[in-house]
Amino acid sequence: MKVTGTSERGCADHPPIHHFKGNTMRVNVYAEEMTDKIEIIAKEINGQEFTGLRFYLELPVTHGQMQISGPFMHGADDNDSSAVTFWGKRDLRNVLRKALAELDAHYGDAGDGAA
Repeated sequence: MKVTGTSERGCADHPPIHHFKGNTMRVNVYAEEMTDKIEIIAKEINGQEFTGLRFYLELPVTHGQMQISGPFMHGADDNDSSAVTFWGKRDLRNVLRKALAELDAHYGDAGDGAA
């Protein structure tokens, strides 16, 4: 995963503050890092409910002639794998439906599920 920009650490009540050239931030997650492991996370802050959709990533490695991927393990119980979480104050399904509609239009609504 590649993140362009810098951030300062946030706290429980406030997200990190980001400073970027040109006011843009881009996060690249490559196909080799993506998995089918996802998790829905709920968090309440100051009485407001937030829902996150977390996509877990795996570390791609070339071993000999093979490309393999798996969790980034420091030890048996120490998984330090990356993940990307999309947080929403409201229903995330609306923006995810829009993203899927854009992908359907791009691929011609093939609907085969291939990544």
